[in-house]
Amino acid sequence: MTASTSPQTRFLTALLALALAQPACSTGKDKQPDAEDDAIEDVTDEDVAIEWGETCTEGEDCDDRVDCTADTCEYGWCVNTPVDEDCVDELQCNGDEVCHPRDGCVPGDHFIGCYDEDPCTMDICREPDDPTNLYSCDHPPLDRDGDGHYDDHCEGGTDCDDLDPDVFPFAGEWCFDEKDNDCDDLIDGADTADCTLSNDTCSSPKELPLGRTVEGFNIGAAGDVDSACDSSSNPDVVYSFTLTETSDVEISIMSRDGYFYVYGDIQTTCGDRTSSIFCDGDSNFRSCVTGLEAGTYYFIISSWEERAFDIRVDATAASGPMDGDTCSTAIDVSAGGTFMGDLYCAGDDHSICSRYSYARNKEMVYTFTTTEARDVSIRANCSRTSVYGSLLTDCEDPATSLDCGADFPFDRIYGALPAGTYYFMVEMYTPYDFTLNVEFDPPSSPPSNNTCSSPTDVSAGGTFRGSHVAATDDGDVSCLGTGYLDAAWVFTTTTTQDVLIELNGDAGYMVYFALQTICGIETSDIHCENRTPGSELFRSLAPGTYYILTESTYQGEFDLAVTFSAPTTACGGMTTISSSGTFTGDTTGLPEDFTTTCGGRALGSDVPYLLSLSETSDVLAEITSATWDTVMHLRTICDDPSSEIACDDDSYDGVRSSLDLTGLAAGDYILIVDGYGTWAYGAYTLEVTITPSGVDSADTPDD
Repeated sequence: MTASTSPQTRFLTALLALALAQPACSTGKDKQPDAEDDAIEDVTDEDVAIEWGETCTEGEDCDDRVDCTADTCEYGWCVNTPVDEDCVDELQCNGDEVCHPRDGCVPGDHFIGCYDEDPCTMDICREPDDPTNLYSCDHPPLDRDGDGHYDDHCEGGTDCDDLDPDVFPFAGEWCFDEKDNDCDDLIDGADTADCTLSNDTCSSPKELPLGRTVEGFNIGAAGDVDSACDSSSNPDVVYSFTLTETSDVEISIMSRDGYFYVYGDIQTTCGDRTSSIFCDGDSNFRSCVTGLEAGTYYFIISSWEERAFDIRVDATAASGPMDGDTCSTAIDVSAGGTFMGDLYCAGDDHSICSRYSYARNKEMVYTFTTTEARDVSIRANCSRTSVYGSLLTDCEDPATSLDCGADFPFDRIYGALPAGTYYFMVEMYTPYDFTLNVEFDPPSSPPSNNTCSSPTDVSAGGTFRGSHVAATDDGDVSCLGTGYLDAAWVFTTTTTQDVLIELNGDAGYMVYFALQTICGIETSDIHCENRTPGSELFRSLAPGTYYILTESTYQGEFDLAVTFSAPTTACGGMTTISSSGTFTGDTTGLPEDFTTTCGGRALGSDVPYLLSLSETSDVLAEITSATWDTVMHLRTICDDPSSEIACDDDSYDGVRSSLDLTGLAAGDYILIVDGYGTWAYGAYTLEVTITPSGVDSADTPDD
């Protein structure tokens, strides 16, 4: 109960409170407090009834916005008196509450009603079910970390560290944390019973407790247990866990120090890869398998690194298949929109993209129904990996797949899709989360140049917008198989010209092309380009009519650029090498002018040099720097492949090439830096050492 005070006392108290609230050297309302010094934050002038320093006429003028104070006007001054009784709650074990003049209700003195003065007990206050009754006290033995073991400083206690829930007798020693985890007075490696590798084979798996993180390590392990997803002989260790009922199981493996990639395989028969239930590889590994029946399972961990790690297995009662896990629970996306998916706890019920030997892992199933022909755009994106997608007309029959592939992200337009019910499956090599966006639009018509009978004329040159949406497969090219969607283009030249053809798909759309003399006939190919974005310079193309057939495995849009220029030769403007030196270059975007006898005929972009020798010489040409698969060859005549003298592919590290030639006669040669395939191009450094034959290069003075 708060003691009553006289009006004079309350008046003096109010004056003192007002003085303390004012900034130094301020008087009345001539000086307002700064925002930083305001005793009541976030209260505007409109929120308070009076200005600082003003007098009041009634209690309503003195509202301080603190619920537990009595706001009164005393002799023209505001008085805000804390009333502790307004803060009292019905709980007995949380102490007495008091009213703070600024902060409102706050805890008062700590409740000590259950304190028994015994340091080896925990003093616990229990609230009564009926608040009219008195609280009760419990005094269990001291277990501050809640691990079920009592502090060993107390009689009967065995916990050697009662502040760490992972330290107690028989906890199992963690061998790399510098603690005595099992309270046997042996730390880490000194505890040989726990820290000697004992689970290297299926004959001695280590049992994993459910619901508790334990330490594991593969240091010193052999690679002798067969895994369904790790075909290498990486060091492996074997664990087991037992379920007493059908359960959903989650397993996680976390490295103690940075990146650690592991393969984890759950098997019903240890070492038998055909008994694998789920196998995957990832850094910061996690796995979720639903509906595992009661029984003992084996978990094989393998990695090319030897590390200590934390491993945990959690099991909960089986929850049944989640939405989208199977064909019968497919998620309806007929209304379109964006959907969040996560393969973590999905099952592996289908083998999508089986025609292309793509991933056979966890998947989610979506469905949509259209009542008329529509364009359907589907984009499945995971920020961490490529997405496999398959569109089917029969969810249970992979043979009905209309399209199946993998991209980062998976992005498709299905033009003029007939009315019907369809299924779309999302799968990834590693079960991550993803977003799925589905949009429906009016049906597209096939592009006007869908067939060779109506090609688009590009004889004037320029950039042209192309589309394979709703296109069909009507022509063939030599570097691709059948079933590719195509569009036809034509140009006619009346003089010999260079022709540059460039092809770029929208947002990663993969599109290819062939230059032909007869549209759609692969035997007439002058060149077939199966890399994307595609670019090829055709030098000194003779007068005539030519066809460009653009090709893709799926529907999308792209830009085709055709540029005509004066004719050039492959060896025009070459850099001359007549003495030892270092030369740098970049084959990116350059034409493929030369083929050779090694390195898969060297179908990549290339750069020729004129090697000019004034006397018989020994020549060492080396690619000393390159991150792509190089090929190097030497010939005597620029446009005559039969004049080749030497060719080398990958003398160094499977990427860099070199030619070591002795006794080359004086004269001119063509030295060519080339790429193994159409995908092999980039920056390089070429070092050439020329030494007169018969002279030791070490005796040759520097230039």
